Amino acid sequence: MAIDFPNTPAVGQIFVAPNGVSYQWNGTLWLQVSMTGGGTASFASYFNGAVGWSGAWAPTTAQVVVAGNEGGWFVPGTGRFTPPPGRYHLYGSCTAGLTTNSTTFNIKFTKNGVDLVYGTQYTATANGMGNVAIETTVDANGTDWFDLQGIANNGTNMTGTLMWGAFPVPTPQPSPGFVGVPWRQIARVVPAANQNAVDFTNIPSDINDIEISFDIVPLSNAGVLLQFFDNTGAIDAGSHYSWSLMRSNHTQAAGSSPVVDATGGAGGFNNGIGLTGLLAVSNAPTTICQGRLRVNNIKEAPRGKTAYFETNCLESSNTYYMNCAGAGLRNVAGAITGARIGWGLTNNFAAGGAVTLRGSP
Repeated sequence: MAIDFPNTPAVGQIFVAPNGVSYQWNGTLWLQVSMTGGGTASFASYFNGAVGWSGAWAPTTAQVVVAGNEGGWFVPGTGRFTPPPGRYHLYGSCTAGLTTNSTTFNIKFTKNGVDLVYGTQYTATANGMGNVAIETTVDANGTDWFDLQGIANNGTNMTGTLMWGAFPVPTPQPSPGFVGVPWRQIARVVPAANQNAVDFTNIPSDINDIEISFDIVPLSNAGVLLQFFDNTGAIDAGSHYSWSLMRSNHTQAAGSSPVVDATGGAGGFNNGIGLTGLLAVSNAPTTICQGRLRVNNIKEAPRGKTAYFETNCLESSNTYYMNCAGAGLRNVAGAITGARIGWGLTNNFAAGGAVTLRGSP
């Protein structure tokens, strides 16, 4: 069937065709990829009688398929299971013994002849029966093969029962017509000493959602401020922001209510979103302020843009560890074209750390 792929795809973009096959654009070609870990093959097999193992590893080649195997992926004559691409759970067991003396027997799964897992059983007396069972989960690329092998020190006359089989491990799959691309890193900035702000502009045109993570230190005690660049590419440092957060610190009693900070409180500000609330972060050399924030749907014009954030740091007395979680809004309808992370209006970064921007279509 003809496939109508999306026009002007972004590198890394995923497309699920109407036939259920997933493709990814590598910049030149649409390549088939797996969007599920699950496979499509299964079988169950059984054998009862003289197992016939000796002192060398050998596959089971006398199995009778009792369920599944509609595609012939398991071949009893070779003992090999070669399924379509996917993820599968393999299981196997042997219950056997000798009428003349004790024996030790082992079974194992191999992938393309390489050992995966194995188990061992010892029967202490003549007529004693032992049982060993193994199982594992594997990934198959469509040409990988698997088998169950056994070995026994006195196995030529060993009698018993062998069972082994496989079934797919399902995972969710996007619906046909799905178009998407993984989150990707767009920029990473390591602040220099005395740098006033980290600006992220020139965000790629296919990006709709952004996430910023930060690991930073101020040169002097200061709070972390987030501001947006408007639809013209200019920084919006006006009184256009509302925010609130809940703040907890390690000296609070268990179960006590967190402190609530919001725009307009004592010492508050509304020319940006305060990611540490009304408290400043310590500039002690060993102090770090770490956190992350996310802004969804940055390009749609008829509404303001909201940042959801969490921040961890020491407050300015260098005494109290604090955790902040909250949200803030730029209450001007319009798209945003970038974001700025800084220390208030007049404070600067100490050298080191990093601020990273990631995005998704």
